[in-house]
Amino acid sequence: MIDPGKLNDRITLQKAGTIINPVSGWPEEGFVDLAIVWSQFRPAGGREFREGNVAIGEERATFTIQWRDDLDQADRLIHAGKIWNIRSVSRVGWKEALDLNATTTGQDAP
Repeated sequence: MIDPGKLNDRITLQKAGTIINPVSGWPEEGFVDLAIVWSQFRPAGGREFREGNVAIGEERATFTIQWRDDLDQADRLIHAGKIWNIRSVSRVGWKEALDLNATTTGQDAP
């Protein structure tokens, strides 16, 4: 069983989908807030790579949350004002918890 005392960071889970652009009124692909949940944040290192002539740093981390069945790799989360892209969703135990392996390049959340 997961220790609830270790879930001490709040994150916002966002689901990929179609949203209505508030300016144009046209549908477009985007992200909708799904839930705000408690998580355990565990940094997992990082790397630096080049895109064209620009060096980009990437952080990796694992976020452990209570089990739910509505997340996949197309979704993302917001932690400490930064956007984290979910790379994998791994089940912990039998419907006990989820490990969300995610990466960020430091892009601030809107």
